[in-house]
Amino acid sequence: MIKALLAWLVLCLVCIADAKGDTIGAHLYTAHWSKHYNNVNTGLYYKTDTGLIAGVYRNSYDRPSAYVGMVVHSGPFEIVAGAATGYKGVCPKVCKTLTPMFVPSLALPLTSATTMRLSLPNGQGVHLSLEYKL
Repeated sequence: MIKALLAWLVLCLVCIADAKGDTIGAHLYTAHWSKHYNNVNTGLYYKTDTGLIAGVYRNSYDRPSAYVGMVVHSGPFEIVAGAATGYKGVCPKVCKTLTPMFVPSLALPLTSATTMRLSLPNGQGVHLSLEYKL
């Protein structure tokens, strides 16, 4: 998890030079449909105004994960399509190192710069994150 966090921080430092319109987010919690998953999925992410997103988090199997993807949005709705690490052995025939991810979400603005986001990560539950627009 330390390596993933360091990689995320480097990405932030690279992007911060032209950060106007970019977003920093915090992964907080997932209410899973099934009770045997880890619900405390804390982590951090960085989303550029051009649609690139990268982040790290503690996944539903209580393992560190890092991900990268592209964001498509329309109004308060977003879809992230990308790939994540940390799920090795979960689907051994398909996912050797990277697992495809498809995450639709809904933004609920709290202030002009702060947003609560509700996501449906690969249909496993409802995930809560907070975002701050730079």
